[in-house]
Amino acid sequence: MKNPAKSFPGVILLAICFAATSQDAIFLHHSTGSGVYVEGKVAAWITDYNTAHGTNHQVTDRLYPDTPYPWNNYPYDYWNLWINGECDNADEDIECLGSLCGAYDVIIYKHCFPGSAILANDESPSVSSSKKTLANYKLQYRALRDLMDSYPNNKFIVWTLAPLHRLATNAESAARARQFVEWVKSEWLTEDGREHPNIFIFDFYSYVVESDPDPEIGVYNCLKYEYEYLHDVDDSHPNRTANRYVGPFFAQFIVDVIEGDMAVKVTGITVSGATTITSQGGTAQMSASVVPDNASNKAVTWSIQNGTGEATISTSGLVTAIANGTVSAKATANDGSGISGILNLEIGEQVPTGIGQHGEVPFVVRTDGTEIHIEFTNTAIYDQIRFYDLRGNLLLTEKLSDTPYKVNISALPSGIYIMQLLSNTGKAEVVKVFRL
Repeated sequence: MKNPAKSFPGVILLAICFAATSQDAIFLHHSTGSGVYVEGKVAAWITDYNTAHGTNHQVTDRLYPDTPYPWNNYPYDYWNLWINGECDNADEDIECLGSLCGAYDVIIYKHCFPGSAILANDESPSVSSSKKTLANYKLQYRALRDLMDSYPNNKFIVWTLAPLHRLATNAESAARARQFVEWVKSEWLTEDGREHPNIFIFDFYSYVVESDPDPEIGVYNCLKYEYEYLHDVDDSHPNRTANRYVGPFFAQFIVDVIEGDMAVKVTGITVSGATTITSQGGTAQMSASVVPDNASNKAVTWSIQNGTGEATISTSGLVTAIANGTVSAKATANDGSGISGILNLEIGEQVPTGIGQHGEVPFVVRTDGTEIHIEFTNTAIYDQIRFYDLRGNLLLTEKLSDTPYKVNISALPSGIYIMQLLSNTGKAEVVKVFRL
């Protein structure tokens, strides 16, 4: 569908409407949205997607609302324009929703960051009140929800609030902003018991808000410290770092809405657990914390990355020590996002399994000080050989693939070593102590 509207640089709010194979979207916004759209390179991301997938999705951004309407775009203002009749199709700066939906396939809208300056409720909430209270916001959002329901052939993307700079708010107001965001995400589209399949929520708030109740720096429920435009001025615009971080997620969300894939992808994983194992064959249980909270698939796959040490890890994240040194426990998201988290562990006090075994050793060792030549005395097949010092520190591991086996140990100084031979099951079948 061709978009007849003009484009304005530096715009924040997004409105997108829906078509068939080629989808046109309009982004209605002011400055915060402009930062994400421009610095986050949303249009370029979608262009690249079109090239790679043979699609022709189009996104247009527009400053909205604008003169003759005040430069406000809070819940009241969308109610006032689209429901209370203050819109005018003769002026695209205050265009009515019905006209927008006739020109575009998907509509996305957001509020400027002062929308997070939410006041305590008064005794008489009203849908027609411009006072920024939780009760008024909820009445206006319910009316907007019903309006969007009346355009079932369009899709709508609604941004959650933009959190305020810590110097621009207080704890009570910031807490009310989080409360409203949580209501929008968890109750707004379910409280009436009806389906709203054409309304989607882009959770901008969760991408940029400080969610740690006791952060090292910054303030809970406010814009993250590292995303502040200035640290000593109460400017609540997120900085370029934030915009570049959010931009690709926003662009992907647009495409997912257009193409019907609305799985919420994992954006981060934190692995936690003990960071040392100091008992023979000891274990440490790992856990993975996934963000965002509403990720569609929070399952992870565990793996171990052996460094100077060695360990195994179970499907539930239980690390079992094998050899001294450093290993890394890794959790990878199963949703195809490619996101993973890592925790490093230090392993100590391990002694190779099998020391003290008795019986015939089925190989002989010959050394000229540079290489060890291993010759088997029977037909047993082994897969791996390891060398440890007497404290159990793993020094060298070699895969065995041919006979006679030759293992270069020129890097090992003179001393007493433990040599361990493993079968193809990973079991330590043979152990021998020798002097080099």
